[in-house]
Amino acid sequence: MQSPSCKIDIGHLEGAKNWSTWKFKATLLLRGMPGGLDAVNGTLQKPEKPTKDDEISKYNTALDYYNKVDSSALLLLTANMSDETLQKIMRFNSSKEVWDELHRLFDGTSEDKSYALCMEFFGYSKDPSHDITTHVSKIKTIWTDLKAELMKIDKSELPDILLICKILDTLPEAYFSFKSSWMMMSMTDKTVENLTTQLCAYERSLSIKNEGSAEALALQNNNKAKKKCGYCGKVGHKVRQCNKWKADGKPAKPDNKQTPSNLNLMLLTVTTDVNSMLTNYDTGNWFVDNGATSHVTCRKEFFSTFEHFK
Repeated sequence: MQSPSCKIDIGHLEGAKNWSTWKFKATLLLRGMPGGLDAVNGTLQKPEKPTKDDEISKYNTALDYYNKVDSSALLLLTANMSDETLQKIMRFNSSKEVWDELHRLFDGTSEDKSYALCMEFFGYSKDPSHDITTHVSKIKTIWTDLKAELMKIDKSELPDILLICKILDTLPEAYFSFKSSWMMMSMTDKTVENLTTQLCAYERSLSIKNEGSAEALALQNNNKAKKKCGYCGKVGHKVRQCNKWKADGKPAKPDNKQTPSNLNLMLLTVTTDVNSMLTNYDTGNWFVDNGATSHVTCRKEFFSTFEHFK
């Protein structure tokens, strides 16, 4: 009984390094094969030859079915493993024997596997290249395997709060506000399913926010590039970078890193009457007052852009 599932390439079993993912794929293929899982699990067994002649026909039918299913399952397993792995199981004749040997080779004892899964679970950290969906799925996979192994040993059932705490602990700094909001929720709402749903929604909102910030930054940089110099009139630079300003021997324009003593500042309370300011202006100094209603200077070259008004 050649199953179409045998033709599906799930990659070669190389050993312990890809056994977990390979086993999952192989199990899915066996499930799609009539009697496949029953053959490798031992539920479907080779029938015993009857002693009565009137049961021979029924026996032959059952034996034929068993041989076809077992051969298909055996072909599926051996066709998807490396030559090195194949050499380790070539002495076996049935799919169940091969399946059991693969588990012995790569799963180890339940105690060893549960210990390794514990170390993997509690030591797991987020891969920066993974999105939240992939990250949470990987943790859940390890968690599911760990629970299954502990159930084999002493029927221990782990509480979901351990999984929730692990997921929260591995979130990046951008999720700090999310974790704070989560901690304020009621205990009935703190489920693994709810956490997964809210994390995916939060990731989408962060993505939209980051895209908006990137667009705003690009627009800001574009506007800066279009600004006109207040001294030479050319686009793309400010007065402090203007070559003509420097060539004409003009004083260097102060920048934001200079201290008040370098700016030759004068403290002056500026009133709302701008005209009274303009009648007695100082051509070389700035007039600074953080509480001023109007900030005034007579040096138009100090501005990157300006427009005339009456």
